[in-house]
Amino acid sequence: MKQLFFSLFIMTGIHGYSSTIDTTLFSDKFEENTFRHYLDSVRIDPIDLFLCLDYEKQKATATDKRLKELIIVLEQKGIRNKNLKKQINLIYSYVHANLLKKYVEDIYFYDIFSNGHYNCVTASALYALLLEHFNIEYIVKETPQHVYLIADPGNSKVVIESTLPNKGVYVYDEKAKRDFILFLANNKTISQEELNSHSVDELFEEHYDKNKTINIYQLAAIQYYNKAVFQMQNSRFNEAAKNLEKAYLIYPSNMIKYNLNAALANIINEQNLKKNYDGKVLAKYLNLNQENAEAINYGNDFFKVVSSEWVINHPRLDNYKCFYNDFSNTLSDSIDQDKYSQTYYYFLGFYDYTKGNYASALKRLNFAYLANPENVEIEQLIDNVGMKYIFTDRNHEVMIDTIEYYFTLFPFLAEKQMFQQYYTYCYLRVVSEAYTYGNIKKGQVYINRFENVLAENPQIAANEEYIESAYGEVAAYYVRQQRYDMAMDYLKKGLKFAPNSLALKERIESIKSFRNIIYSTNFEKELIALPTKQEDFEEDFNRCFPKCWKAKSIDDGSSLKDFPLNEKFEIVATKSKKVEFVYKNEKKSGRWAVRLKSKLLYLVPSGNENDYLLFKIVEINDLVMKLRPYEGSKLSPVILVMEACKR
Repeated sequence: MKQLFFSLFIMTGIHGYSSTIDTTLFSDKFEENTFRHYLDSVRIDPIDLFLCLDYEKQKATATDKRLKELIIVLEQKGIRNKNLKKQINLIYSYVHANLLKKYVEDIYFYDIFSNGHYNCVTASALYALLLEHFNIEYIVKETPQHVYLIADPGNSKVVIESTLPNKGVYVYDEKAKRDFILFLANNKTISQEELNSHSVDELFEEHYDKNKTINIYQLAAIQYYNKAVFQMQNSRFNEAAKNLEKAYLIYPSNMIKYNLNAALANIINEQNLKKNYDGKVLAKYLNLNQENAEAINYGNDFFKVVSSEWVINHPRLDNYKCFYNDFSNTLSDSIDQDKYSQTYYYFLGFYDYTKGNYASALKRLNFAYLANPENVEIEQLIDNVGMKYIFTDRNHEVMIDTIEYYFTLFPFLAEKQMFQQYYTYCYLRVVSEAYTYGNIKKGQVYINRFENVLAENPQIAANEEYIESAYGEVAAYYVRQQRYDMAMDYLKKGLKFAPNSLALKERIESIKSFRNIIYSTNFEKELIALPTKQEDFEEDFNRCFPKCWKAKSIDDGSSLKDFPLNEKFEIVATKSKKVEFVYKNEKKSGRWAVRLKSKLLYLVPSGNENDYLLFKIVEINDLVMKLRPYEGSKLSPVILVMEACKR
């Protein structure tokens, strides 16, 4: 049984490989079903695992037939009438004399019956299957270079050797041992104290467990491992990785992990040379290296290399999206995905920005910002995109809602003076035009909204010139209507927002002189903005949200109605940010995200990040959650009342 070590650039150290089965590993349904049954603890015939490797129905049938014929021969030789030791000797001597013809390293279980070729794994497997059939107790022993059986281990301890342990096998040199020990140290299987106080040979013997006992299923895993070793020798790393993954599913030993890590690292190197990337491979590599900071940094850097290549250097957006979906779906739940989401959406957002697709860019960058609100590069790009998108749009009424929407998504924009001034300009422009063209109802709505905005957000800057123009236009309308009291009221309001405005003061004096109207001293009082208290609901959300929720009723502001029977809205969320949801009778799975400051909940489906759902969280506790959905960029007036459910 040959062991293989590679001298290559590998970030070693593994921990917690994902237990989810990747169905692309399997060459046929027989192999897939056999593995599924084994992993689901469904009892299987051990021979099935040996037949899985390079499965062909005709070969498997012939092998099974030959094994049964062998059993019949042993029965005819009166095996059941002999004592235990003679039974063992009969099995060994008959098999060795009649089936095992030539020792060959690179062969598999089928070869014993087709041409008599065998190695220590396949011969030991045959002996083990026969001992099991005749109810003879045995154990399988594994050393670094060999496997063999001990029959009747409690008494006579008969050793069944298929080959000499040192015949045709790899002997570990000092470099191979050092590489393996370094691998375990990076994986934190070996502590720094042990590394400093013991020799390489001592650590190798201790941690390989030079003479350990395994079961027959793990023996089948070694057959997969052996094939992978020969494939790696021939630089067939993709095939080797598949066989090592299958071996690891059955037998998660350090040596199998070590070589799987090497195979994946080689595949990543090949992908980088060919500029053809597979997200599953990178995710599997990271799953194996969760305790290794160097490997994690390498994986993060490689993800950026892929992003730069397929988004900036040679754009292949469909390939990039497939890469990310495969990556995110394969990455272990125990790994924080935010830094990869940040990179992914940042690059897509930048691409949209360069193409002038500003609304799409902001949607992408919203996810990058969610992943890391402190990243200054993301903030700067959002700032640039926002200026291009918002300041070049001339539909001021629509832009008011748009700006408010983006202020909610990106609170830092609301702190920038240029955005504040353009925001207030849009309000005042709509007010001016409404009063100019006699649409007073619309003008009143927007001037009231504008005043509420400034009252609730006194830090927002409004340009004095814009205030003079808008409030002057409103006052002019009421002067034309000879409603001088209303004109004066609006001029006073304008003066509160622009207290140094000479134009507004002159208009007030002009109306006073013209009508000789005495106004109350309320004119000189400040309009006090009542701050709205924003409750800190982070603790309640983190405690209550990750569970099952279903829609119970709809609050439209005037009444509470039952949720329609012919519709279904249900959320099943986990603490690892995975989510399944049914909305408008369509079931999707993906991840959830929350913006705590603005109380926004995102449900993002896998495969199409643009099709996410966005809600304002009105209330949440252990039993009830109230959500107000966004329809496009506008907040719906309807509240969905959700109740906790069981799943």
